[in-house]
Amino acid sequence: MYVKYVSAKNTNEYTRGTFFADLAKLLNGTITDPSQFSGTSCNRDASYITGTPPTTGIYSASPTSHTDNTSDNYYINIEKYHYAKGNPATFLGRSKVRGDWDDSYYCRFRHQDKDSGNANYTSSGYWGQYNNTSYTYTRMWRHFNEIEAIHMIINDTTFYMCWEGTGTTEAVKDHSFFLLQDIEYIQDIDNYHYTSNNKSAPMISAWGMCRDAMYSTGPNGTTQTNTDNHRFGMYRPQYPDRGGTYRNQYTSDSSQYSFGYKSTLQSNYCTWQPTPNENQEKLTGANGDTHHLMVPLQYDGNMKSETGDPRRGTLMNIYRTTDDTFMDGDVLIDGTTRYRVLRMHKCGDESFLSSPNVAFYAFPENNVPFAT
Repeated sequence: MYVKYVSAKNTNEYTRGTFFADLAKLLNGTITDPSQFSGTSCNRDASYITGTPPTTGIYSASPTSHTDNTSDNYYINIEKYHYAKGNPATFLGRSKVRGDWDDSYYCRFRHQDKDSGNANYTSSGYWGQYNNTSYTYTRMWRHFNEIEAIHMIINDTTFYMCWEGTGTTEAVKDHSFFLLQDIEYIQDIDNYHYTSNNKSAPMISAWGMCRDAMYSTGPNGTTQTNTDNHRFGMYRPQYPDRGGTYRNQYTSDSSQYSFGYKSTLQSNYCTWQPTPNENQEKLTGANGDTHHLMVPLQYDGNMKSETGDPRRGTLMNIYRTTDDTFMDGDVLIDGTTRYRVLRMHKCGDESFLSSPNVAFYAFPENNVPFAT
């Protein structure tokens, strides 16, 4: 299911609560049409929902009471089961996501284990891990007047949010994203480890932000050279290392460990392949036709460390496609299957501080449930 949630451009900080309430209803399956969104935070006439929804029981969500209050602090708790839930009946692997929105840190989402522990960073972080309130590094989205739209993919395998900021020109718009993503299920491995430690699940998260450069595309696109304005991180909690000890991935969203910066891949940091920093160009076919590859992503837990995650596996229903080519929400068609394309991060150089291109990913518009 693809959702485009267009902002009502409201400066009232109560919009934090109304969005979290709408998001919870989307995930719980009680909102099926944009007319049901709150007009406080959403431009309902410009928004839309398309594609089939996720399987009942994969998601559940509960927001704080969404009444207007003077503290302007709101939160949402999201639980997502792995797409192979119940296969067999003993397998109930899942993760949680905690969303918070307040005056100190603004909006952020954190990946947790099923018991709300082992989070990828502390509650005192911004959208990125930086947490010194004397500075505004990675602090994103005070209220909906700073947001143009939030694009969402909500499927059995994937929960993705692409936040698009407002701006007088494309070059100065801000951007952030959060992804919770399933790894392809291997029953003998994943059910065993869930039974041994029910905090362990074949699921990963990725998050990041970029100011002023994500909507300037092409080989000569704008680079964001300030680490304070550009982050990319990945995380998997409670993975089993090669000896069977359960550990949490290291995270450092400012140091490019997961982005693909080669000199930093010697410790417990995961990534995916093709690595985020690589380019993906279009192909030319007969008669000069343009073709866009859809490249499956492979999770790489990083076996270079003895205590790293030895797991590799397909990240289900997410595909890297051509850089710099699309607008958020564009459709790619492969046979009879429709895919929605959304931007995620910069690419095109070893370091994200000198990456001029914009990486796009394709997701099936309709839900893809577990198939035995």
